[in-house]
Amino acid sequence: MSFGVNPESAAINSIDNQKRSEDIKNTADKLLPYHEKIATTLEKMSIDPDDFADLYDKDVIAKDKEYVERLKQDFQKTALEPMPGAAGLTRGDVKKLSEISEFQVFRGINLGDWFNYCKIIKTSEFDDYAKGFDGALEFVHPKMSGHLGIGIDVSFSHNLDKKFQRAKDEIDNFDGKENVMGTIRYFKSPRSGITGRLTNLPRVVTAMDIGVIEDMVKLKKLDDHIFRYAMIREVEEQLEVMSEYAGDTGSKAYDTLKRNHHFFEMLSEGLDAEETLKRSEYRKNKDAEAAIKRGLAKFR
Repeated sequence: MSFGVNPESAAINSIDNQKRSEDIKNTADKLLPYHEKIATTLEKMSIDPDDFADLYDKDVIAKDKEYVERLKQDFQKTALEPMPGAAGLTRGDVKKLSEISEFQVFRGINLGDWFNYCKIIKTSEFDDYAKGFDGALEFVHPKMSGHLGIGIDVSFSHNLDKKFQRAKDEIDNFDGKENVMGTIRYFKSPRSGITGRLTNLPRVVTAMDIGVIEDMVKLKKLDDHIFRYAMIREVEEQLEVMSEYAGDTGSKAYDTLKRNHHFFEMLSEGLDAEETLKRSEYRKNKDAEAAIKRGLAKFR
C-alpha cells in the first residue's frame, strides 16, 4: 500500500507552482525596464572609496577597487545562467530585480520618511560585495543614535540561509575586539558627521516578494506604503530573536543587539505596525516573511 502524495494534491501543487512561475516571469518582464535608470541613480548614491584618500593608504583603496572589478567580471560569466528557484529568470535578471527593490526601500526611508529619525546611506560597491551590506541605516534620536547594516533581497529565491548564518557566526564569535559584528570600511554621513569605518553593526535582512516591488515602482510617493510597516516588523523581529539568542548564549554582542532592538520596538509601537499589518490583510509579502522566519530558526 502506498502512502505517497495524493495525486490530486500533487496536481494542484504543480499547477500552483506553474502559475507562480508564470506570474513571477510576467512581473519581472514589467519591472526589468526600470533597471537602467535605477542603476544609474544607485551608482550616484554609492559612497566612493576615492573620497577616503586621507584616511586609507592608496594601495588599500586600489586593492579594494580591483577586488570589486574581479567579482563583477566573474559574475558576468554566469549572468545569463538560470537562477535556481527563480522561475526561469537568469542570475543577471535576479541581480537587476534586487537593485530595483533596493532602490524602493531607499526611496521609502529617505523620501517617504518610513522610519522616524532614520536615513539609509548607500554603501560603496566594496562594502556591498565584500561586507554584505547594501546600506547602512543611520538613526539619530534625542536619546540615542547608531547604525544598522541592512541587506536587501528579492526573496522569490526563498533562500536567505547564508545571510542569517553570517549574522549568527558574528554573534557567536563576538569578543568586542578582533571579532565584532558587521563592518563597513567606507562610510560618510553629512547628517551625523561620521566619516571612516563603522564597526559592530547588527546584520539584518529586509526581504520583499516581487509583487511588492511591482506595487512600489508604480507609485510616485511611498510615504505610507504598507511595506513600511512590514519592514519595521521584519527588522524588529530579527533584532528581538538575535538579542535573545545572544543573551541565552552569553554573547558579548547582547548589549548592542538589545539597544538596537529597543529602538525598533519603539518605532514599531509608535506606528502601531503590527496591528496596521493585520488590519491591511496585505498578503503579497507572505513568502518573503516565511523566508525570514526560516532564517531566524537558526537562532532558536
